[in-house]
Amino acid sequence: LPLALLSGTDAKRYRYGFVGTEDWSMYPAVPAGSLLVVDDTKRKIQASGWRSLSERPIYFLEHRDGYYCRWCSVQDGMISLIADPASESPILTFRFPEEIEVVGQVIGIAMTLDPEKRRRIRP
Repeated sequence: LPLALLSGTDAKRYRYGFVGTEDWSMYPAVPAGSLLVVDDTKRKIQASGWRSLSERPIYFLEHRDGYYCRWCSVQDGMISLIADPASESPILTFRFPEEIEVVGQVIGIAMTLDPEKRRRIRP
């Protein structure tokens, strides 16, 4: 892992996740192919306390079909996984905690700044 990109991060204290190279659901906040630093002690979904989307906590979640990196909202035993509005990805909803687990809150991101590698290709 390119842990040198995550300067100031205690490599042994946190977990790490990878956003798939075709997963544009959190773009531009979290580009496809990003390496995530996940604090697994922060598993409770915050319902408020941020002033903008850039301050809203992003969570890394595990589902039987794979992993998700999204903003979240919990209500009435359901969790909604909210994508960045610019991505045009749908909101996903699961029974919580039966169908999906919060691994932790994303506290760091390492990504490429090369525009050729970040170019979004739409079908």
